[in-house]
Amino acid sequence: METTDTTAQTTALLALLTRLVQELHPGRAAPVVTLASRLEQDLGLDSLARVELLLRIERELGLTAAEDAALGAQTPMELLHLLGVKTALTAPSMRNALISRSTLAMIVARH
Repeated sequence: METTDTTAQTTALLALLTRLVQELHPGRAAPVVTLASRLEQDLGLDSLARVELLLRIERELGLTAAEDAALGAQTPMELLHLLGVKTALTAPSMRNALISRSTLAMIVARH
């Protein structure tokens, strides 16, 4: 679904997050995911879930970010900023290097 439309990218990220949270916590009610949702506290995404999220963002949205920064993002809004998506709610773009697949594989292997 690669697109440069920031509204579509924002909507797609929130939908992707909603699906991931539902997959990870199938017994819970579907969360309301907003740009201000806290990834760990509100959505229950631990470090392994964040790695999965970054892989899905790259695969489904065609967006990449520096992995250390992206793994440290606390909210979807921070993720959008790190992914270089400019919206009225995010700061100027900070497009970074591609996520290293070998590093992500190493992180996944440790969990």
